[in-house]
Amino acid sequence: KKKDNEKLIDVLLWSENTKKKFNITKNLISSSLYKTNDEILKNFKNFQEHKITDIKEVFTQKLKDLKETERINFIKLDAEGAELEIMKGMEDKIDNILGVEIESQFIDRYLGSPSFAEVNKFLEDKGFELYLMNLESWIREDNFDNSISNHKIVWGDMIYFKKFDELKRLIQNKIDDNIIEKLISLLLLYKFFDEANFL
Repeated sequence: KKKDNEKLIDVLLWSENTKKKFNITKNLISSSLYKTNDEILKNFKNFQEHKITDIKEVFTQKLKDLKETERINFIKLDAEGAELEIMKGMEDKIDNILGVEIESQFIDRYLGSPSFAEVNKFLEDKGFELYLMNLESWIREDNFDNSISNHKIVWGDMIYFKKFDELKRLIQNKIDDNIIEKLISLLLLYKFFDEANFL
């Protein structure tokens, strides 16, 4: 249900405006612009939930071109492997963003989707640094699922914020009058109390 202060933009984002195939999976939430990698996924207990049940042709757009996103302070991306392409589609808009929460893969869940290393390098090159990782591990099809068995890391949610040197650039360029207050608010939201106090 849409709240009064929300804008819902019903588009599929990518690095370019183009036609693509959208792969719909059984559990729906794993649906992606990338095909699932069945050779890898078949070894995990939740494989059946990731089976593709339908494929639709869709049109994608660049976030840079959306009028509704003129000013962005923070982005949260969970697009089943397409996060890096979405950020590329932001073009120079990403230069003025204070923080990113992003899902990234540690195994090839989707054919051709970027790994965590690629996503991390892109964000570091854009002046961000990694603050936090919340990792998701999966159980092998034939593995022990009791409390003493560790399981393989598959994906995680990462939190990035702009490096302090980059903040100085944003302040000098007068990108936003209250950029420090906004970053402090974001740091507090994610419970980085010591970082907020330092800033």
